[in-house]
Order: sequence, then C-alpha cells, then structure tokens
Amino acid sequence: MKIFLALLFLFLLSNTFAARTGEEEKDKSVHRVMVISLDGFGHNYLTKYDFQHLNQLFLHGSYPEVFRNQFITKTFPNHFSMATGVYEETHGVVANVMYDPDLDKTLHHDDEEFFTQNPGIIPIWTLNEEHGGHTACLMWPGCDKTYRGRNVTYWTPYREDATFRESIDKAVEWMTDATTPANLVFLYVQEPDTVGHAYGPNSSYVVEELKKIDENIGYLYKMLTIFNLLDTTDVIVLSDHGMVAVLEENIIDLDQIVDPKLYHTSGGSPVMHIWPYGDLLDLYIKFDNGAKTHKYTVYQKKNFPSGWHYTNNSRISRLVLVAD
Repeated sequence: MKIFLALLFLFLLSNTFAARTGEEEKDKSVHRVMVISLDGFGHNYLTKYDFQHLNQLFLHGSYPEVFRNQFITKTFPNHFSMATGVYEETHGVVANVMYDPDLDKTLHHDDEEFFTQNPGIIPIWTLNEEHGGHTACLMWPGCDKTYRGRNVTYWTPYREDATFRESIDKAVEWMTDATTPANLVFLYVQEPDTVGHAYGPNSSYVVEELKKIDENIGYLYKMLTIFNLLDTTDVIVLSDHGMVAVLEENIIDLDQIVDPKLYHTSGGSPVMHIWPYGDLLDLYIKFDNGAKTHKYTVYQKKNFPSGWHYTNNSRISRLVLVAD
C-alpha cells in the first residue's frame, strides 16, 4: 500500500512544476495519474473469466507480487487508506459504519466527522491541490470533504445509477479542460460489488457486470487515445476486496447467542464491533462460549493480531467478532 502511494507522489511531483508554470498542456512529457477502483473485483476474476481489455492491461502493464488489503477490507476504510497511505487505526475510518465513543455518536459516511478524526492525515488529492495541481474525484469515498481548508477542483457525488462510462467521459472532460486540467483522477466504480451483494459473486449478473467493466476499460483507452492523453497518463486499476458466497447454514444470529440488551454494535459482517453496556469480561466469556458452536472468533483488543494494525483508535471497540 505504501509503495503504491509513493509512486503516486512521484507522479505528482512531476506535475507540480508544470502546474505552477502553466506549461502542462505544452509539455507532453508531463504525466497524469488516473486511479480506478472496481469495488468488489476479486483477484481471482482475472483467471476465472476471459477478459479482452483487462487481460491486455494485466499482460502489458505492471503489478505488485504482493498487495495486501487493509484489515478490515471494507469499502470506506480501504479507499481512505489508498488516499492517505496509512492504516485504518491511524486515519480513523475503521468501518463503513462506526461508533465514536468520544462523540457518543454512530457515524455514517456522510457525517462530517467520519473522515476527519485525525487532522494530521491529509489525502493525496489535497496535497496535489496544495502543490498547484488539479484533482478530479468521481464518487471516491471521502473526496467531498474539506482538508486543511481545501476542496478538490472537480467532484461528483455518489449515485447508485451512475455508470462507469459516464464517469470516464466526465474524467476526460476534466483532464482536457483548457483552464484547470486535472492531473490526478480518482474514479470509483460501484460494480461488481453491488450486484455481487444482491445476487451472489457466482451469479450470472456478476458475469454480465464484469463484461461491461471490461468493455469500459477498452472505452477508456479509446478516449485517452482520441484526446492524446494515452502517452501522458498512468492508469492504476485496483480493488478494495473480493467476494465469497456464504451458505445459509453459516449465517450467525448473535441475538440467539447473547442477549442484545447487554451491548450495541458497529461495523458489520464479517467484522463486528461489540460495545458492552456492562462488564467487558463477562460479555467476552458469553461470546467465547458461543464461538464453540458457531463459526466466528472473538477477540479482546489487547489480543488483536499485530498484523492487523487495528488497535490504536478509540473507534475500535475492545471486543471484536470475526466470522470465519
């Protein structure tokens, strides 16, 4: 993750001088960076299905041998780590829905405090703006917020009916703007995650959505070619997580294990934060007993695996359940 962000910083540095001198459109050696996230696109899809354009990208591009998602592999935490280069415990976005005990408030992504717990953490799009660049964000989580008193130059809000193709068209429009051309683009695509959750990752609906994604990757490169952007744009395609099917018999009903009046929760499957109303140890014992007959593991915060990097934040509860 840090290598990925380091590469972006190098690209941005080359853009800084062009932006400051107004020579970006004249200097064709200047690089632009476009980051595309395909939500829920599992790495196994590249070998499971036959893609025309994605396979070409894979064969002729470059990729890391090891790429570790954040723990937890949820949309908002992972996407904000991509933008900041730090672990979730540091930037404070630790789940898609969080409880903040300092505010005594459950936070959703449209709450102002959701992305701004740590004022010392600045997303790369803000750093780009501070150094004279212009950032375009299309539905990327957290990009609509203000950091160090700055907003990005271009932004589109999340829309359930937004299509990958219209986002591509808008990105190219902003990259070729005569006055403030975007040199950094963050483009979020909600598929195949949406159809995967609705119909299952092995459904025909996901296969159809993957075909559309592949076609739109081809369309992107066509548009970059038409507008003479291909040789000056580095495209990074990534995902926040994959998906697996869950058998009905593996669904866990916590209400049948421990009285829900003893705690409240935040987060969501497969990682659930448990916030006790009473004694922590007593609740831990109850959930630990339940884990003997149900497929989950219960952790106390003091025993979280160090590799999670998921401890040092008040938004992370002292008791966490992780489904198998």
